[in-house]
Amino acid sequence: MENMELATANNDMAIYQASQYSTVEVHDAQTRKMVANAANNATSLSEIGNAVFEAIGVMAKPGVRRSRDKNVPDAPCTDCIILCTNGKAYFTKSEGIRKALDNLVGMGVFEDGEPVKIRVVTSQLQNGNTLKTLELV
Repeated sequence: MENMELATANNDMAIYQASQYSTVEVHDAQTRKMVANAANNATSLSEIGNAVFEAIGVMAKPGVRRSRDKNVPDAPCTDCIILCTNGKAYFTKSEGIRKALDNLVGMGVFEDGEPVKIRVVTSQLQNGNTLKTLELV
């Protein structure tokens, strides 16, 4: 046990890797229109609360989380969009939701094209923040 120095944490946001994928295959003009409208006009996922909804696909792409403080720089994030059977699309920059979507996509949950029943689960953390994730129903 000679040199027991603690390593310093690297909090450099330059190493952040945003997710990028889409589970929606665009083969015709109608689907292209649906995806474009979802990407441009999605409603905030926070508006759905903990209600169950049916997702038919998800999209994720690199985004930017704008700082509310002019002295703090903007930070990279992932923009996530969930397309639903009712024609609506929901948008979030939540890292907890992104991680949940990464897991669901990685497990092939959306591969068969069938609707997937999901709900948002919110947990209160000890520091006062909230963690949002997704639960299959």
